[in-house]
Amino acid sequence: MMRISGLFPALFLCALSGAASAQTRCAAPPAAEVTTVLTEVNQLRARLGLPQLSPEPRLMQAAQSHACDNIARGGPSHQGSDGSSLGQRLQRAGYPYRTAAENIAWGKIAPGQVVEMWHGSPAHDRNLRNPAVTEAGLGIACNNAGQRAYVLKLAGR
Repeated sequence: MMRISGLFPALFLCALSGAASAQTRCAAPPAAEVTTVLTEVNQLRARLGLPQLSPEPRLMQAAQSHACDNIARGGPSHQGSDGSSLGQRLQRAGYPYRTAAENIAWGKIAPGQVVEMWHGSPAHDRNLRNPAVTEAGLGIACNNAGQRAYVLKLAGR
């Protein structure tokens, strides 16, 4: 019996999601992947003595939409393809915020690796450590080459 481990299964799923997204515009990510990333964010925050982030549906929708936008344009950007900013995208989603931040990532990165990557980046880590954020939304989109666009919206009301 052959055992598949490591990054391969994640890339295989990404390729399948990417194929599906070509037909359905942009498929929603598997719930297990979203749960993995958000759990790791909350574990990091707990180690730092910060409150847990609650998933918020409007932030989830805005994050997924921006992840799909990044995949469609072929690369990562904090600016939407329509020129929108983070604040404009949150307003469109109907999310009233006092503070907001956005972490993005791009590449052949498995869900279990992206939080560590953000933690190693000073600007992204600052967002993860922000005590004023209380809610989060995560979007993950894939292309046919197995690349992933991650968008993490962090906000507080």
